Amino acid sequence: MHKTFSFTRLARACALRVTLCLLAVVCLARAAAAEPAQTIVNNGDPANRVDIVLLGDGYTAAEMSKYQSDIEEFVRLMFEQEPLKEYQRFFNVHRIDVVSAESGSDHPELGTSRNTAFDSGYNCSGIQRLICANTFKVSNVAAASLAPAQIDLIILIVNDPTYGGSGGSIAIASTNTAAVELVLHESGHTFGLLADEYTESPPACSNTSEPVQANVTRQTARAAIKWNAWIDAPTLLPTTSTQPGLVGLFEGARYCTTGLYRPTFNSKMRSLGRPFEQVNGEQLVRRIYNRVSPVDTFAPANGSAIQLTAGQAQNFSVATPAPLTHALAVSWTVDGQPAGNSTSLTLAAGTLNAGSHTVQATVSDPTTFVRSDPEQLLTERVTWSVNVTAANPIDGSEFFVAQHYRDFLLREPDADGLNFWVQGIESCGLNAGCREVKRIDTSAAFFLSIEFQETGYFVYKTYKAAFGNLPGKPVPVRRDSFLGDTRTIGSGVIVNVGNWREQLEANKNAYALAFVQRADFQTAFPGSMTAAQFVDKLFANANVTPTAGERDAALAAFGSGRAAALRSVAESRTLHQLELNRAFVLMQYFGYLQRNPDDAPQQGLNFDGYNFWLGKLEEFGGDYRRAEMVKAFVTSIEYRQRFGPQ
Repeated sequence: MHKTFSFTRLARACALRVTLCLLAVVCLARAAAAEPAQTIVNNGDPANRVDIVLLGDGYTAAEMSKYQSDIEEFVRLMFEQEPLKEYQRFFNVHRIDVVSAESGSDHPELGTSRNTAFDSGYNCSGIQRLICANTFKVSNVAAASLAPAQIDLIILIVNDPTYGGSGGSIAIASTNTAAVELVLHESGHTFGLLADEYTESPPACSNTSEPVQANVTRQTARAAIKWNAWIDAPTLLPTTSTQPGLVGLFEGARYCTTGLYRPTFNSKMRSLGRPFEQVNGEQLVRRIYNRVSPVDTFAPANGSAIQLTAGQAQNFSVATPAPLTHALAVSWTVDGQPAGNSTSLTLAAGTLNAGSHTVQATVSDPTTFVRSDPEQLLTERVTWSVNVTAANPIDGSEFFVAQHYRDFLLREPDADGLNFWVQGIESCGLNAGCREVKRIDTSAAFFLSIEFQETGYFVYKTYKAAFGNLPGKPVPVRRDSFLGDTRTIGSGVIVNVGNWREQLEANKNAYALAFVQRADFQTAFPGSMTAAQFVDKLFANANVTPTAGERDAALAAFGSGRAAALRSVAESRTLHQLELNRAFVLMQYFGYLQRNPDDAPQQGLNFDGYNFWLGKLEEFGGDYRRAEMVKAFVTSIEYRQRFGPQ
């Protein structure tokens, strides 16, 4: 009977919560009133649980006790089956009490009808056991009665003992106990993204391309089969055995008798009343973890670095969801070294050297239900940065220089470069004035370096040419976009080491090619633009009046592609000179303060500070020494507090 419901599956490619939210938006116009709702199974914060919503149709006010009993029985039967049984604590269940005027459901085949809240009825589309209902009403009532985070999967229970139900975005089942099987099968589609494993059609067989579902494949080579991890070496492929639970390669699946294969001889996705079996169970567990993180909560918050002095200690902890018969595994490391296996760790700063350290908790599920987790859904890592100081480490030359590599070049220092800059500062000996000047010049040198100019500044200029300044802001790029793109271009590049020029050129070409393929760029620069229109718009966005040679060079580059033209404009001398001071100031915030100029703690959350320093720098013709810009940032409280006491 379950084979008749494939027409309801058109919307299943959408994420479940998105689908339900869209339905709720559509239904708002109907202004459904909230109905009494009760959480009957509470296993934690809805933000980190799968939330099932149960409603009833055809229950009168006098039958509310029966309705509550029916719901309890349905939930009991649903969570008797694996893997839902093992992971039942990952679910919340909410019951919404909706009263119908009359008891039961429509039976057109018997000539009877009932006045019910959600208009349920058998014999939908001429199929006696197919129950349909007004799913818009159901979604609307759910949205009015519960918070969005409490709605992941909606199930409607119809007060009729005749076997029946249906699937789709909302599962429907009668009170017949066998109808639970139908809901589980259909939830395998809606929630588990599993395919039907039976061969009968409609729908029509389609076996010309590899299915996206985890339980169907065209592949016959053992290594290429999605569920290869479950196939024992002696098992013959294709597999003809009828042994229950044997994982192999069984021909016939997803409405095709040939050309597509399923993991087991039979399962709930092929026949009702069967277990999900291993591969489908694995997929359901992965889908649960797609919604539920292995980490419920952790402490302390891991935003900014934790500052400790040598005499202090810090407690770290994680809390996890709890499967029924096994526990999630927790392991701790400090600077990559094992440090414990409980849910908490006490770190004594006195056991660590002064400097920056990393504490990490890894939480994973060692379940036997899953053998393949390519997306690492069953693993979550929480990382904390800890700075241990006696005095502020930024005052040390090696730490100071190394931090500039991380803040501006976004990499760890190479030994030769680190030694060069450290020695430059240390050559001043105890001369405090000399050391201050050397530290300022060393700091500025990272922005002016070939490596940064060819990576970070190139990214800045690319955004400027592509889009101009951000709306309402005097800068073209935000820090998060800047960091990711700069890392991309700088990957594998250390100036004067190896084939750095070739690597840099390859990185920049690849970056420009990917940039022009971004959706926002293609929207701003349609493919129908001529070379002149494309190039002129780039210069206009950058607020640059190019020289004739620069424009001609960009037009010529267009012959090699839009990416080449974008590079030509971004690397033009006029744009380079025009934006140098602006980029210099912006990088003070991105690098030293690790934030955007208008982020907290900037008073007023505006660009007043940025504009002040840009004005100072331009007043002194770009001379950062006389403008005292670099000095102000490297001695600021905000910068020094990144590493220790002021």
